[in-house]
Amino acid sequence: MMVDLDCRHQRVLIVGGGAMALRKVHQYLSAQAQVIVVAKKINEEFLTLPVTIIESDYDEAFLKDCFLVHAATDDASLNEQIVKDGRNKGIYCLSVTPSSSALHSVLSYEDEYLQCALSTKGAYPAFNRVFLQRLMEVYNEEYKDKLPYLKEPI
Repeated sequence: MMVDLDCRHQRVLIVGGGAMALRKVHQYLSAQAQVIVVAKKINEEFLTLPVTIIESDYDEAFLKDCFLVHAATDDASLNEQIVKDGRNKGIYCLSVTPSSSALHSVLSYEDEYLQCALSTKGAYPAFNRVFLQRLMEVYNEEYKDKLPYLKEPI
């Protein structure tokens, strides 16, 4: 089952300061979330974004008052610990690595006519990108220009 989680104005913690964390930050910012990034090392691009940055190792105390936590480090065991800590506090948690999380990120596309999401339940993120790209090629070539007319009465 896929759901669309409303993160508007919600406190979202991203643990990690690399490329994957940066992609997640962009996604949550586009969803109008209040983003906090925790990492010992931060990619410089984070400094140009409207996020709160905490340059530190992860600590469970950072979970306080969070609506959602996304573990986006390159350390699978740390990501799993973050998921467990969040779950114990009743916080929605996701991880960029396979974990015990009950939630998994989906790759999505949205325009004025279509919203679609794709997931391999966290197992094959590269396949998600390839498959969604192919799906969007078919949509753009064959259907996008027809969708506005489908809502019109016949």
